[in-house]
Amino acid sequence: MVSNGSKGIVPKDCLNRIVGECITITCFKCKRVYEPDDKEISTKNPNMYWKTCINCREKMRLFLFKKKELENKYIG
Repeated sequence: MVSNGSKGIVPKDCLNRIVGECITITCFKCKRVYEPDDKEISTKNPNMYWKTCINCREKMRLFLFKKKELENKYIG
């Protein structure tokens, strides 16, 4: 598990994403405000929520998939 800081010091960008303490989250990309649920918890750092909403994460995942598909098409 990743630490949020030592001795109760939490970085400023993490204050609004701590699990159990925040009621609403603002997406870093689209600035949409939403209520987090269990799907929004980070797998890398389970005491924090993701920085982006589910829609932005899906768009990025689809973009990277298509990019990889095009690279494979032109490489061989």
